[in-house]
Parts: sequence; C-alpha cells; structure tokens
Amino acid sequence: MFSVLTSSNVTKVLRSGSLSAAAIAVSAFVALTAASTDANAIPQFRFTDGSATVDVSDNQFGMDFDLRPGIINWAGTVGSFNTVVGIGATKPHIGTATMPEIDMLSLQISGTAGGTLQVMFTETDFLGDGNETILSGIGGTTNGTVVYETYASLTNNPFATDILLSSSGTLGGLAFSFEDTVGAEVNGPYSLTTAVTVTHTAGGLNTSFNAAIEIPAPGAAPVFVTGLLAAAAIRRRKNRKNA
Repeated sequence: MFSVLTSSNVTKVLRSGSLSAAAIAVSAFVALTAASTDANAIPQFRFTDGSATVDVSDNQFGMDFDLRPGIINWAGTVGSFNTVVGIGATKPHIGTATMPEIDMLSLQISGTAGGTLQVMFTETDFLGDGNETILSGIGGTTNGTVVYETYASLTNNPFATDILLSSSGTLGGLAFSFEDTVGAEVNGPYSLTTAVTVTHTAGGLNTSFNAAIEIPAPGAAPVFVTGLLAAAAIRRRKNRKNA
C-alpha cells in the first residue's frame, strides 16, 4: 500500500529526520514533477544556411522571446542572411496531440550577398491510431525561390525527415501559394516537421511566408489553407494595381 506523494508529504519526511526516506521522497517528487513538465514535447526551430545553424527551443533562455508554452518567437542573423525572423506555434497553444497543428511565419532578408536558408519547425509526441488525413499549405511573397516540404516520423525525433508528406517543388514569382492533402499511416507517437528552403541570388532580397500542417477534426474545413490562398490572392491584386 502506498500514499500519494505530495510536497507536504516530502516536508513531513524531512521533519522526521529519516534522511534515507527523505532522499527517496525528494527523488520521487522531482521525477513526478519532471514527468508532468514533459507532458508536452518541446517545439523547436532550426535555421541553417549550410555554414551557420541556429536552433531555438520553446522557452529557451535568451533565445525565445515568447514564454508561453507552444510558441517560439526568435529574430537574429544566420550566415549571409542579416535579418531572420521566425514565429512558430503548436501544442499546447494550438492543436492537440491527436489533432496536430503546426503553424510558422518567417521573414528572411539577405545581406550583401545571396544564399540559401532553410527554416524548419518541428514538434514530437503526436498520437496517431492509423491512417490520418494531413493538410499542408504555404503562402507568401519572395524575390527569390521557395521550396516547401512537410515530414512525419515514427521515430518521434525532432527534425526527422524519413516520411515525406508533401513537397511543393520550386515556388516563385513574387506571390506564391501551395496546398496539399495526403493520407499517412501514423500509429503511436510521431513527430511532424515543416521545412522551407529559401534561395536568394543576390543581397538585399526578401522572402516572407506562412506555412502550416494540420490534421483537422472530422468534418472540419481546412481553415488555414483557405486563409493562405486568400492572402495570396490579395497580394496578387495589389501587384496588378501597382503594375
């Protein structure tokens, strides 16, 4: 028979003078606290240009500007890109383990020279029980080119790319958009990763985008895809007016 371990129980053991019992109680209490903290996996951003890489984890001290769980907000420089901004959101802020949502926005401006920058946003510990319908979409503007890819992995590791879900091919032409719907066999815990590769052929160019992955509730409309396409249409109308 055992009693529920709480902070008050630990205090009672410490006052009893039983050091060995206190050590066991404290260790167990710390383990339980850690387990509850890890109930939601830690989202992560990765920015890399092949020579420089910046990894940012949710609530990472000095890196994540938004301390709310499930949201990362970072800005800085990466290699030849002198302005890089990334905002990502996932569970527990949006979506759940069984109805995943991954949404990221990013801005990239190349410095004195061009280059290629890959932006990845990942989350683990999603739970699947068979074939899932996974929606992917991206919309934005670019002075270069963009390639958008989404991945799942039954290894449940961050940034794992063993199951390709969607690939846009090369996007460009200032305003761009892409959407895809695929079925994926995902049983048990798995990770999701969205990756956007931006190429600028010269300095001073800029790209911005909103990319997302979602498994909607049965019968629900893929709202984020509709929003991405609407934003792209608005940008195209503005471009025609300014032409």
